[in-house]
Amino acid sequence: MVDVDQVASRDAAPRGARPFVFGPEVSRPWLVANVVGFTIAGAVCGGVLQAAGGPLRGTEGSVMDAAGSQAVAAGLVGAINGVIIGAAQWIVLRHAIRAGWWMPATVLGWAVVGAILGLGTGGSTSSTDPMAPLIGRLVVALLFVLLHGSGQWLILRRDAEQAGWWPLFHAGSLIAAWLLGLMVAAAVPFMAGNQFPSARALMVVGVVSGSLYGWLTALFLAELRRRAD
Repeated sequence: MVDVDQVASRDAAPRGARPFVFGPEVSRPWLVANVVGFTIAGAVCGGVLQAAGGPLRGTEGSVMDAAGSQAVAAGLVGAINGVIIGAAQWIVLRHAIRAGWWMPATVLGWAVVGAILGLGTGGSTSSTDPMAPLIGRLVVALLFVLLHGSGQWLILRRDAEQAGWWPLFHAGSLIAAWLLGLMVAAAVPFMAGNQFPSARALMVVGVVSGSLYGWLTALFLAELRRRAD
């Protein structure tokens, strides 16, 4: 595995080249911040979901009522994730960029995408068109990519060039990190417990996903050069 500090370290930049935004002094704190943030967020949200009876708990009423309830619940869980993870990231980023709005942007992205995912989970499509479920998943995936990291991109682009790929890279890293975390939690039930979701299970997911996400995004951030004033 490539070491973050080795990737982030550079030879002296050519004369006239703009300096990198995130030096090696930011890479390790960024990785630590994401591991800590994802772990705490996983434990808190897992406890909330367990207390609420799980994210897919059935409710009485129409499909729209169920979809609305799930959208609110998932949006709330997303907002909790955004507060904790956004705060941990902001503590590191504020030393390198103008990051005052990073946490609000992160909270908004997590909450909106959570609500959209919850809406799709709580409702159901009765269309006879076999392509409808596939199109719905593609639309949700596109919204995930566009919305989840778009607010963060607006902040990054003020100080960094070539930040336009951030929403796509952020979303891809997050999905990969979640999948790995879920696989690890499923493979080690003695660590995650028998109940899912739960505080312990999602804490395991958070440790794994925060590590992978922090490492992957550190590689991306280490390539950004500072924008000319």
